[in-house]
Amino acid sequence: MLQEISVKLRRREDDGEYRFYIVGRDHDLTEPLTETIDVQAAHEPRHPAELFTADQAAPVFMHYVEHQTVPDGSTLRLIDDM
Repeated sequence: MLQEISVKLRRREDDGEYRFYIVGRDHDLTEPLTETIDVQAAHEPRHPAELFTADQAAPVFMHYVEHQTVPDGSTLRLIDDM
């Protein structure tokens, strides 16, 4: 069974505040969130482009660790309620 995961990051913005984002492959951020992912006891909404296999997520994670930014072509969707 294929397990899908999402990549979430927290970063400090220019105003000094920390904000959380969901990383995705390039897509229109205004498109509806049609998928869900189970996070602890919650079902969190995601866009299909925000779901990764472990093999797909690993290079995104390593790029962020090495460069403190996501790879070119990635999107960041702000999570307002965190």
